[in-house]
Amino acid sequence: MKMRLPASNPSFTFSILMLALVGSSMDLSAWGLGHDDVNQIALDRLPVEIKALLSPENRKAFVKDAKVPDDFTPWSEYEKKKGRVITPNDLATLSKYKIKTPYALHSAKGQAVNYVLLYRALKDRDGNRIAFWGACLAHTLADEVACNHDPLIHYLTYAFKGGYGMKFGKAGMLDFGELCRTTEGYDLALEALGPGSPKSLGKEPQEVLVKIMLHGLQANQFMTERSVLIATAFDPDASEGALADSRFAMAELGAYGVRKWLEAITTAWALINESKPVPVLTPELLADYKARHTKFVATRPLSADALYAPWLKLQTDPNIPAIGVAVEPSTTMNKGGLSFGGRLIASAIFRELHKSKIPFRVIDAREPDRDLDTRSTSMVILCSGNLHNDELVRALKSYTNAGGHLLLIGGEHRGLLGPLSQALIKAHPATLPVTSGYGQKNLDFIDRIRVRFSGSLVKEIGKDALPFIHNPDTKAGWQKPKCPYRLKEDFGADIEPLAKIELDGENQVVAAVYRPDGNARFVFIPEYLIAPYLLTDEPEFSNPAQPQLDRIGSKVLLTALHLLLSYYKTEKIHP
Repeated sequence: MKMRLPASNPSFTFSILMLALVGSSMDLSAWGLGHDDVNQIALDRLPVEIKALLSPENRKAFVKDAKVPDDFTPWSEYEKKKGRVITPNDLATLSKYKIKTPYALHSAKGQAVNYVLLYRALKDRDGNRIAFWGACLAHTLADEVACNHDPLIHYLTYAFKGGYGMKFGKAGMLDFGELCRTTEGYDLALEALGPGSPKSLGKEPQEVLVKIMLHGLQANQFMTERSVLIATAFDPDASEGALADSRFAMAELGAYGVRKWLEAITTAWALINESKPVPVLTPELLADYKARHTKFVATRPLSADALYAPWLKLQTDPNIPAIGVAVEPSTTMNKGGLSFGGRLIASAIFRELHKSKIPFRVIDAREPDRDLDTRSTSMVILCSGNLHNDELVRALKSYTNAGGHLLLIGGEHRGLLGPLSQALIKAHPATLPVTSGYGQKNLDFIDRIRVRFSGSLVKEIGKDALPFIHNPDTKAGWQKPKCPYRLKEDFGADIEPLAKIELDGENQVVAAVYRPDGNARFVFIPEYLIAPYLLTDEPEFSNPAQPQLDRIGSKVLLTALHLLLSYYKTEKIHP
């Protein structure tokens, strides 16, 4: 990333209203305010011969419809509820491929269908349809590179700032729209876009359609490589150079979405002028897409996630025993086999291990067998989430059967904890600090919940019951630290409780260690007991670009390590 000169206005402030909107109500799947700017810049850069197909009303509609794909209104009811006519032919195509709502256009298949509809509209020279389907495609292509879909910026948007109301430096931005609301910022976006004509995506419609479907993977990598640059601007002590780099990184993301849309529409126009047929989602095309998708995900470097990059360089030599922390790369949106919020938590765990001079190793969840050896990996830490990774589950079972130790931050456990897994049951949703699904559903009881640590954690945290200072069940956010489990009443003598949830006189054990013969093998900790900053009053770091555990999370982690790695001296775990 090239360094940028400081902006001409050193203060470079942004509207308080904009910040408030972004922090509280911005949709999960959108640039938010930035979609208008993406579409306006795209319209301004549209080649003359295509723009000529759009009336002044069409051009206004193209910008006005920038947020249509965030709508969940069924297409079958769209005309009645939204007043927008969708032609019978277009409705039939949407129905054929089961794209039931505008929101479904976000998927790879939805983007492909959207491209087919735009291609057909261009072929028909229909300005109304070009503007509508063009606006929809511009939205979803830009969404894939929207910074709030990066795990770090997402956490900052929907938890730290939006959910918890934590205060950081005021120069940071969470949306492309914040940048473009200033003349200086808008010009920066144009600079990032650069001059010249859009490049062609291919000579054949089918090949182009596959590239449209793969766009999300490539855009996501472009985005995650820049997340730390963007987050650094929230550091109150950030230099002018860092602030300038942050603004340019944001400009690059918006420009990326604009560029890819221009490439898509100009390629379609060129193919139409060559009398190429309308592309079709055939089984062969879908199989080709799946194969390329699999290859991309398998080969994407972990270092493309800026959250992991520094720890890959600092991990312990493979010949030295170390603690393994299992992570996965980002792909698109919230897709993945492990916890979305766990990516930030894993980065914070790496920082804690490094600070404590404890040897650690990054375990790539795509290749678990490579590092899961009890001789080189003394234990494994896993933020499990939904744990949709069968290969990792298999490898971890082999590892623990061979004597390996496991700290599972749940999420799901998939039977990985032996007798401890057998003792875990689903808790009633009305007793959980974090609910499932979208939205905040615990407001009627979260204030009455208390966390009381026990066993080995009492020495570090104390006996007092702790309230949730910040509600972990944020109004929006994929980072919500979900864990549906508690221990059954008769959990057995080999299982030692580590924490309880207290609610209206009822106690539920939610964290525990399995220690047969006094030797700990497994520890289960709900994600909401280690995710920062839920049980502490004030943040303990100023720069969210460098996430770390809070005071309680640090003690929970280090105590669990001490339990599982009894050969470590206490002073090594707590230097």
